[in-house]
Amino acid sequence: MGWVTGRLRRQMVASRVHAVDELSGAELSEAAVMWGRIAEAIRKDVVEFNSAGGSRYDFSHSSKLLMLTPKQPPLDVTAFYLDVRSGTLEFTNRRVFRNGRQGRFSLRGGAIQVLECAGEPKPPRWPLSPEEFSRLMLEPIFFGARS
Repeated sequence: MGWVTGRLRRQMVASRVHAVDELSGAELSEAAVMWGRIAEAIRKDVVEFNSAGGSRYDFSHSSKLLMLTPKQPPLDVTAFYLDVRSGTLEFTNRRVFRNGRQGRFSLRGGAIQVLECAGEPKPPRWPLSPEEFSRLMLEPIFFGARS
């Protein structure tokens, strides 16, 4: 066996180990509803922030991607991506603090559950509502580190 075949086999084994269960039909629609609620909560917070005279952000949203883009430098995009098959939401923002911030969240059971999250502030261990999630993700972007 050559190195290419060996590497491919290791990748296949690793992907089976890290595979996420796919959602059933009812869970898919529940995740889609939760995604819509998250997008609406984030949109409302962005509109409120922009209206109050803070830095201006553009907000865009689709069935799988939500982006928050500053209209002035630094132009680091905040992105939320929904894997509709697994109901997993991924978040990234490289500007927040030195090392950036990223996380993975599950949209199952009618709530947002933290799977993993790097950066500050640390998320709570209990399930989050869309409004709590929006604040947790946007507060450091809008106002910097908490003191």
